[in-house]
Amino acid sequence: ADPRFLSQITWITYHHSPLIEKIDTVRAFYFGTSYLVEVDIVLREDMMLKQAHDIGESLQKKIEELPEVERAFVHLDHEYSHNPGRTRLEPIAIVILSVIMCAASVLVIYESINTITNGAGYFTEVNTTKTLTEIDMSALPISAMAVTIV
Repeated sequence: ADPRFLSQITWITYHHSPLIEKIDTVRAFYFGTSYLVEVDIVLREDMMLKQAHDIGESLQKKIEELPEVERAFVHLDHEYSHNPGRTRLEPIAIVILSVIMCAASVLVIYESINTITNGAGYFTEVNTTKTLTEIDMSALPISAMAVTIV
């Protein structure tokens, strides 16, 4: 997410309540055109459940009032010595999935170009016989494809 947006969330969290002892984590993930926001805050260990809940829920609602936020998740904790968040394998999984998606995209583009350049047609089934049907390659469909790609 944009560092300025993360700074904004951090500022909102910092100024939300004087009872927040520490901001442990602030994350935001793209969710379409909006963000999913995750905030971990540390409260006193002896704080009453109702008071802790009210702080977390009101912070969640305040963050969700931002127009660029789809949903906010506020996690309450009483200490910050643990290591919340990602495992060591998560970045590797992201890289592997990115490579697979990239390879699939390249294959789709290759097959599309190959189909267009080799006769500009596609196969249809007529009476259980495959016949080649011509694709309309006039300016309008080509323009529509170009606009879609760009």
